[in-house]
Amino acid sequence: RGTVFDIVGCQVAVCAPSRSSLLTGLSPETLGIYDFSHYGAIKHFRTIPSHFHRKGYATAMAGKIFHWESDRHWSHGYYGFPQWDTVHAEELKFENSSVTPDKYRPERGFYRDSRIIEHASRFLGELEEESESMRRTENRHQPWFLAVGLKGTHMQYQMPHRYWKQYADMDVAAMTGLTDPTMFRYPLSAPIIGAVKKTEATSVLFMEDEGGKPGRDRESYQRRGHGRTISPRAWAELYRGYLACLSYADAQLGILLDALESRPGLQENTIIVFAADHGMHVGEKGVWGKWSLFDEAS
Repeated sequence: RGTVFDIVGCQVAVCAPSRSSLLTGLSPETLGIYDFSHYGAIKHFRTIPSHFHRKGYATAMAGKIFHWESDRHWSHGYYGFPQWDTVHAEELKFENSSVTPDKYRPERGFYRDSRIIEHASRFLGELEEESESMRRTENRHQPWFLAVGLKGTHMQYQMPHRYWKQYADMDVAAMTGLTDPTMFRYPLSAPIIGAVKKTEATSVLFMEDEGGKPGRDRESYQRRGHGRTISPRAWAELYRGYLACLSYADAQLGILLDALESRPGLQENTIIVFAADHGMHVGEKGVWGKWSLFDEAS
């Protein structure tokens, strides 16, 4: 039912420039956006959702689509988080936690991706009613565009504990064939322009010890990746956390697709595009995150 493109890339392995380029069809050079500092420049360009909006489409979003969100691109309000900073601050309390959030609150009430899918599914329900009304009165369907942005495998790694449990007993070293942590060191022969200037976090809070518990173990790790690395224990936990987040995001996507397929009137003639703004280092070259010119991030 679809086509998979195995070889893909982005111009800049950072959220704002990559998303801006994807949503305008213009290069970061044309937009003048290479980082977060000049992101406001995108307001001078037409984007995919604003183009559809001008053509009479019902347009809505859920989650992170642009780097910083704006309701000017959308016809159906803001199906995201007006209090995004508040939600993000709440998540950061648990850092790389897989356990604690469900201990303190219901799964669907805390996790960002679950809330995003709830917003997106609600839009589909409202759209179905609107389209049916238009069919009866005007003998045509309402064209629509929905953008859904899942946090997925972006650090901080957070997922319901049941997804973490799927990988808790996995032998990471045996599965990857990487038994020596020094194999992740940054190659000293690489050009300096490829050096990672920033990572997604500066320490690891061990998932096994139930995130958020006072006094649990913390392990700092290097920022730039020059010849140092985290311990095998921390690396294995983060790798499992990455896979668990991937499974969690996949499950949320399935919920949304089920919501679409349950509405035949909307599913007909609908094109689904699944993409990412950039890649992610999962320990390669001593890096956890993006911000590099290596294939893992770009």
